[in-house]
Amino acid sequence: MSWIVNHNTDGGSAGPIDISPEEEYRRTLDFEIWFYEGVLDSCADYVEVLQALGNAYTARGYYEKGLFIDRKLAKLCPHDPIVCYNLACSYSLMGEVDDAFENLKASIELGYTDVEHMNADPDLKKLRSDDRYEELIHLMLARRDHRA
Repeated sequence: MSWIVNHNTDGGSAGPIDISPEEEYRRTLDFEIWFYEGVLDSCADYVEVLQALGNAYTARGYYEKGLFIDRKLAKLCPHDPIVCYNLACSYSLMGEVDDAFENLKASIELGYTDVEHMNADPDLKKLRSDDRYEELIHLMLARRDHRA
């Protein structure tokens, strides 16, 4: 159940309406996108807001916009393994497999080690049938074991 403003002749009182959980989630994402875009109008390089906006774009299926944000974040935070990982995910979602592998490898070289998350991440589905994926898993495990 969701609450919205009733713009009928009764003076604009609020009341519950029945909408599906999917529609409520979509509306929430749309609000978040609107809000974060507004914040960025005032502070275009606000990293945390860029990360949240990129995630919202991707969750909403706006992959091209998510890729744009992730590219910007990669310029602002070039040594952040999570930023490189998210950029790899965006490239994968856009079907740019070579760029996805390049950034996934960079994320591992910068310290990304969450094999379980990587293997479960639906954003990387297009990469898993490629031999390079297994090579990166082995690289990640070797780096993780070396640090332990």
